[in-house]
Formats: sequence, C-alpha cells, structure tokens
Amino acid sequence: MTSSRAALSIALALLAVCVAATPAFATTYDVNTTGDPAGSGCIGGICSYRQAISKVNSGSGTGDAVVLPAGTYSLTLSTVTANKPVAVTGAGARSTTIDFNGAGLVGFGAGSAPSSMTGITVKRGSFGGVSNSGNLALTDITVRENNSTSAAGGIDNGSGATLTIDRSAVTGNRADTIGAGVYSNGTLTITNSTIVGNTANVSGSNWYGGGLFSSGTATLVNSTITGNAAYGGGGVYVSGGTTSFKNTIVAGNTATATADTNCFGSTFASLGNNLEDANTCGFDQSSDLRNAPPSLGPLTDNGGPTDTQALLTGSLAIDHGANSGCPATDQRGAIRPQGVCDIGAYEYAPPGVTTGGSTGATAYGAKIVGSVRPNLRASSYHFEYGKTTAYGASTAAVSAGAGNVSVDVDATLAALVPGSTYHYRLVAGKTRGSPISPSSSSPSLMKLSELTTYLKRSRSVAFVAMS
Repeated sequence: MTSSRAALSIALALLAVCVAATPAFATTYDVNTTGDPAGSGCIGGICSYRQAISKVNSGSGTGDAVVLPAGTYSLTLSTVTANKPVAVTGAGARSTTIDFNGAGLVGFGAGSAPSSMTGITVKRGSFGGVSNSGNLALTDITVRENNSTSAAGGIDNGSGATLTIDRSAVTGNRADTIGAGVYSNGTLTITNSTIVGNTANVSGSNWYGGGLFSSGTATLVNSTITGNAAYGGGGVYVSGGTTSFKNTIVAGNTATATADTNCFGSTFASLGNNLEDANTCGFDQSSDLRNAPPSLGPLTDNGGPTDTQALLTGSLAIDHGANSGCPATDQRGAIRPQGVCDIGAYEYAPPGVTTGGSTGATAYGAKIVGSVRPNLRASSYHFEYGKTTAYGASTAAVSAGAGNVSVDVDATLAALVPGSTYHYRLVAGKTRGSPISPSSSSPSLMKLSELTTYLKRSRSVAFVAMS
C-alpha cells in the first residue's frame, strides 16, 4: 500500500508539472483586409492588421498570433505598435507586404517580449521600418525603402532591447542622421542576412553608419554588408560596446569624410574567417581576408524568401569560411556548408547530383536513373554515356526545376550494342545566371546547349546491354 501511494504521489506531481508547463491559450487573429480600418474589429467580421494588433494589446498578453495572407497591406493612418507578446506571420516576404505609404512603422514595445515577425516585407515607413523596444526575432524579412528624419532608417533596436535578424534583407533605406540600415543601442545578432544600399546622411557632420550603427553589443555571422553610404563609416559604425564578426563580408561601402569606408569607430572584434575589400574593420585573425574583393553579383532573387548577392565564380569568399558555427542553411535556405562554409549570406551551391542504377535492360536499350537537387537555382540535367569513361553520347537536357529538395530523374537509352558494357553519369547545372562550380575540387567544365556541367558529385557506372 505504501509503495502504491508513493507511485500515485509521483504521478500526481508529474501531472502538476505538465499542467504548469502548458502555456495559456493564445488567440490567433487572421487578417482579412488589406485596408487600414481602426476600431475594435476582428470579431466575426473585418480584421485589419491594425485591429489585430489592437486586440493583442488588449488581450491577456500570453502570446497571441497575427496571420497576414499574401497581399499588400496599405497602412496609412499611423504607426502600429504591439505592446504584448505576438507572433506576426506572413505568406513570405515576396508575397506579403506592409506598406506604410510614408505614414508610420511597425513597432514592438517593451512589453511585447518575446515577439517575432516572419515572412513579410516592410516598406515606405516614415519613421523607419521596424522599431523594437523588447525582445524581437525577425526571420525571412525584407525591410526596404523606409525613411527616417533622424536615426534608424530601416530597423531600430532600442536601448536595453534584444533583436535577432535571420535570413533577411535590409535594403534601400535612408536616415537623415545615423544608422540607415540598422540602428542598435541594445543587443543585436544578425545571421545569414544582407544589408545593402542603405544611405545615412553623407554631407552632414558626424553622421555615421550607412549599413549598421551600433552602440550596444552586436554579433554578425555569415552576413553581407555592401554598397552602403554615410558621412563616415559607410558600412558599420561602432559607438560603444563591441561589434563582432564571423564569416562575414564587409565591402564596397562608401564614406565622404573618412578613409574608413567600411568600418569606423570602436570596438571591432574578429571571430575569424571574414572578408573586407579594405582594412578598416579590425579583421586581424589569420583566417580573415583583407584588401580582398568579394566578387558579388547584384542584389536579386537568387531563390529563397529574400534577395541576396550571389558569390560569383572565383570569389575569394568561396570555401573560406569556418564550418564551426556555420549556419545549417544560407539566407536562401540552401544547405550549408557545401564542403567548406562560404563567407557571407550566400552559399555557393551547385546542383547536387547522384547517379543511380539501371533497370529494364534489353538487347538494345536500358533505363538509367539518378537524382538532382537544384539548390534553389533553375537547373537542367542530362546523362552522358558510352562504352568508355570518355562517354561520347548524351541525352537531351531536361529541366530539374529550381527547388531545394532532391528530385528523381531518369532517361531511356536506345540503339545500344548488344553485349557491350556502357558507362554513364548524371550531370546537372544551372540554366541561367553566372556559372558556378565547386572550386574545392577543380572540376572539369564543358558547355552543352548553354548548360554548364558540374562533375563533382557524378560517378561512372557500368552496365552490360543484354545480348
């Protein structure tokens, strides 16, 4: 009896722990209008983004959700600020846009921690794009074309606040003073993100940080900061605390007042494997590359939720990052590392190819199979085959799509010589854009119907045609 009571007590205690750990019910508000009506809303009728955040603010504060389907949400009344925890989710930054038309910004107040925003573009805010005073995670976000008459053109991370930015693009934002791309007085972590083409005041005195202004603690991992401008510190300006870099590109930024175009101020700390096209960011580790051009393509849709700058063939950033601490994917969602982690937000990823077996051999033919992973770039494939490893014959090129998962492929060979041994391999490559290839293995390259081929993952397989 004693042991039974003890077992019952333990079971009840475990149940109590489980009940205590279960979060309170969180309400989900499905936004169903792209307009901007104010008022109560969201109960059996119209629910705007502004109304949904109002409901979050008047709720229990246990972590509500706001869902924005694809569309452009035109917010013309004023800033919309969440003051309680909320997860705001869109259908993807290429599909869901919050457009302030110069009327405000997206805010997360001190009481909103922890909050998140995922899969949304925020543009044309008049006081910047996104403001955080709490604990906020931005993932798969584009912040572009926002303006500020003071600091923080794109993103503002306030004093004492914590902000993480992952797989996002901050581009084309302007500030009349400092921190055009990202302005942070708190704790900031940026991973797999691109900060490009942001402009702080380039003519006024002491206006710094076109890409990033930090006076708190900042850490950048596998990110790309290029093409930003300011009066000083066109790329990054540090005005207190420490800003650390790992596997990150800082290049091509401009400043009108100082020679320190990429980085200016103090304190900068290198965690290794960074690349700068000058020598102003304190990249002092043996694995860092200084005065090294990154060889980047333009900011564009290279696949994935947000725009990136691709590493071009021969870029010094390819295979020069550290695998330790390398994120599992790049900004686009392509798998990292492709052998050795690349520096910057973009992983140089040729199509992954696996040659499979052969089936259905007849006197004169056979079916051969394999798989291709396009790695988010439009790719085609073909099989090469012949009686020797010189092959000599090829099937027609076929599209493998532009996805991020492996697809099964096959081809049927005909007019084979009975009783002969044939070798074959599957070859895949991009069908658009600058050619890419795995530089670590110095693969052979050949041109066939505008298809650049990659042999890194291919293999030769023999089969005997039936006699």
